[in-house]
Amino acid sequence: MIVLGHLPLALAVDGVTFAVSVATLATVRPRPLVAGRSERRSEQGRAGRPGYLADLRRGLGFLAGHPLLGPLTLVIFLSNLGFVGPMNIGLAELASRRGWGPAGIGILLAAFGIGAAASALAMHWVRIRRGAGVWVVVLVAVQGAAVISMGLIPGLALAALAATVVGLCSGPVAVTATVLSQAATPDALRGRVSSLTTMTAYGTVLIASSATGLLIGALGLVGTYAISGCIEVAALLVVACPGLRRASIES
Repeated sequence: MIVLGHLPLALAVDGVTFAVSVATLATVRPRPLVAGRSERRSEQGRAGRPGYLADLRRGLGFLAGHPLLGPLTLVIFLSNLGFVGPMNIGLAELASRRGWGPAGIGILLAAFGIGAAASALAMHWVRIRRGAGVWVVVLVAVQGAAVISMGLIPGLALAALAATVVGLCSGPVAVTATVLSQAATPDALRGRVSSLTTMTAYGTVLIASSATGLLIGALGLVGTYAISGCIEVAALLVVACPGLRRASIES
């Protein structure tokens, strides 16, 4: 879009996609939640309890002490920390220094998007059941290896192929990790755990983006992509946790 109509056309098309999203959400009709006796007692208990900080401490304590959710949160943190910078700021620098221009950035992002969409769609038919925690760790490590290769590959076509592999790994990781987290979280703590994992994901963007810019200036593209990918590969160490290693999804 930028090549064809410059930035205004790209932003206009992007704005239209948000309008389509809003129109789609407007058709969603959630079923009303009928609170049972236990839920009403829980609500009454919450009314007399300290507020946000107490809930935050309870959620953090639950995550830190859980044999699956603690290690799983660490794996997702490492995945985001190593992935976000190279696939955002890094792509702009990569395309600029390799002479690929705006079209190159678009191709790399499109390749990632195609891989992510295809793998997420495939999860409707490919069900990861046994060893789900191990699968998440392995896919994060493969994604890290693909990130490293993006910094080493000189040609756009092969770099796009590596970006596709990054996307292919991200779909199953997101779906499987979400299912494991939801299944392992009790209803009373679901909101706290979800908010903490969301905060971790968005907070990682700030850390990874700043670090990527500093690393590119200090070590160059190859060093930055190597460090970022190795952070994801380091997730393999977390598989030593028994709770993650034994995690599975019940049919």
